[in-house]
Amino acid sequence: MTEHILLSVDMLISANQAIFHLTFTFWVGTNTDNDPEIDAVRFGKQGPGGLKLAGSGTDGTDAAKQVMINKTAKMLRTKGNYVEASGGMAHVMIKYKKVPFVSDIEDIKKMLPGKDVKYIGEHPNGKYPGYDGWYERTLGGKKHMKIILGKPNGVRVKNA
Repeated sequence: MTEHILLSVDMLISANQAIFHLTFTFWVGTNTDNDPEIDAVRFGKQGPGGLKLAGSGTDGTDAAKQVMINKTAKMLRTKGNYVEASGGMAHVMIKYKKVPFVSDIEDIKKMLPGKDVKYIGEHPNGKYPGYDGWYERTLGGKKHMKIILGKPNGVRVKNA
């Protein structure tokens, strides 16, 4: 397995490439097989707490998915790295990887300057006991429940 820090991105991205090139300043890709293509990629940018992971992708193979999960968990245990997570990402990182998280509403707001957030605390469906940093915010006109996972700089983090 080879890991590459990508200084420029020459791969085809199915979204607007110009936005990706201008917005995301951190890219890491991994090859999990014998071909020369990158099989898993993670990207992000600098945020108020350090490196904010923004997205990832794989070629769909189990090997690439597992490498991405493990790499993401390792990054989230490193001071200065964090992600605003929901859905499957939050589920895997909390249930299987038990990564740290931010629970204080004022600290959450520091990581999301200018964003309107509604603090929830514990997951309303009783999922993920001990992870009490859930909040809601509107993205694209729809409400989303999220949690900040990782160890961002300048805020208190909790371990489950």
